[in-house]
Amino acid sequence: MHLQSSQNSKIQKAASCAIANLAMDEKNQDLIMNKGGAKLLAKMVTKTDDPQILRMVAGALANLCGNDRLLEQLKEEGCIKALLTMAQSGNLSIIAQVARGMANFANCEIHEINQGRRKGRSRLMEEGILEWLTSNSHIDSASIQNNIDLALCRLAQNEENDNDFISTGSMAEIVRISVESSRDDLRSITRLILESSPYRNQGEKLRLSQNTSDRRLCVVAFYLILFSFSLLTIMNGFLDVSIS
Repeated sequence: MHLQSSQNSKIQKAASCAIANLAMDEKNQDLIMNKGGAKLLAKMVTKTDDPQILRMVAGALANLCGNDRLLEQLKEEGCIKALLTMAQSGNLSIIAQVARGMANFANCEIHEINQGRRKGRSRLMEEGILEWLTSNSHIDSASIQNNIDLALCRLAQNEENDNDFISTGSMAEIVRISVESSRDDLRSITRLILESSPYRNQGEKLRLSQNTSDRRLCVVAFYLILFSFSLLTIMNGFLDVSIS
């Protein structure tokens, strides 16, 4: 309760850190949820701009997002919105925890679906997470990008999210991951996704588009080199005339 009532930043930090540490152990996660801990963490986001506190809050929520039994409650209690709010901070240490939370959530959700315990569009789609993942997929941090790529892959595995991926242009990221990811498992997953309908046509169009763009760049580069060579030849001619 110190987290809810106290305005003292030291107490807030200590309480946030304690919940984050407790949330690392699955045995404690139900207790945290039952005592309203996640809801308190979500509310904390609007009460402070201290980056250390927000990092610990995001870390605690990320740990809770790794438990598939808690996903629905986390969404209902505003924890996904809280993660998205913290993602706007611009602080890489906070964003790293946010990305980890989103990856954990998407990973657990696809397990629910594969086990037949859930159907339908992802809960994350309803909160606008896909747009954030897509717009931050080229962030200058390998660990953050890995978690973003994992979240995108898991979300793309759910066929109910097809329209979201196509309408937002997020399919381009699936194509990118299939080629550029440093993780073999993610490259394999995305290639399987691109081979399935309706992704196949979208993926092929994106590949063709990329190839066309590459060819255009090559043509432009060729003409620039040709122009430079011609200009150099003309200048040398002027210099020869001047000397003579």
